[in-house]
Amino acid sequence: EEGEEDGEEEECAGETAEEVSAPEPSANRRLSGKIALPRFSPVALVTAAPTKTSPESAGKRPAPADPPMPADPPVPADPPVPVDPPVPFDPPVPTEAAAPPPERQGELRVEYAVPAESGAAQLVEGFVELRRAGRFCDAALVHAGGRQPVHRVVLAAQSPLLADRLEASPDLDSCASAEAAEHLVRWAYGEVGLASYQPSTPEVNEEVLKLASDFGLSRLKEVCASRLAADASTSNVVGRIALCERFGLPALRQALVAAIMQSPGALAEVARDPATLSHPVLMRELLSTLAAGGPDLKRPRV
Repeated sequence: EEGEEDGEEEECAGETAEEVSAPEPSANRRLSGKIALPRFSPVALVTAAPTKTSPESAGKRPAPADPPMPADPPVPADPPVPVDPPVPFDPPVPTEAAAPPPERQGELRVEYAVPAESGAAQLVEGFVELRRAGRFCDAALVHAGGRQPVHRVVLAAQSPLLADRLEASPDLDSCASAEAAEHLVRWAYGEVGLASYQPSTPEVNEEVLKLASDFGLSRLKEVCASRLAADASTSNVVGRIALCERFGLPALRQALVAAIMQSPGALAEVARDPATLSHPVLMRELLSTLAAGGPDLKRPRV
């Protein structure tokens, strides 16, 4: 029995010696099984397979692992560049009248439309009334039958030539008849136009045409030319062509000659007219038309 007790004591002593001699696992050994990942990787640290430990260390509580390194926060993106808002277009101006302001206490909304009037028309009417009344007239158109009182500024505004003559003298001398002078004055004051110009005879129209040419009234010349074209016939067309050449109406002359050429009967009649013989330029034009294939003409009787 003493021998058995000695054997058990030896075994216990051996176990105690082994426990004392067993080295304590170091920190380096605990970390030797871990793999360090890059700093910026969000992946958690992966541990290696555990190493074999002695039976004595198996029962011990393992040391806690180091916490994973926190990942760096994401770099914020640059803020978007602000875009200027589109410039709004100006709203169209309303053509209708603006809405009336809100009514005040005791206010009446009266609908009253002012009639549209032209300032120029009112000015013309005022000058006409003053001329007819003989007020403020400071010039006159002298004709064969007397004097026609006028306002110098009205006639001067119609032509630079008239303005120069009225600046030199308030009287405009002419040899026209009273009717021709009246037509000129009424036209200058806006009382007579292209549609309302009605001279009593072709001779009066020729007088007005001469006054318009002498005073540099080109628009009045066109009014007289329209009357010449309206009254043209094969019996007076040669005389009208002569008037166009005398007073500078080339467009009307061309229109009269074209009217003659377009009618074979008119061409033959005008070619036989004795007045054509005194107009060599017109005669050559008619003969050239006949040579190009016009109707046969007999020599006019003298």
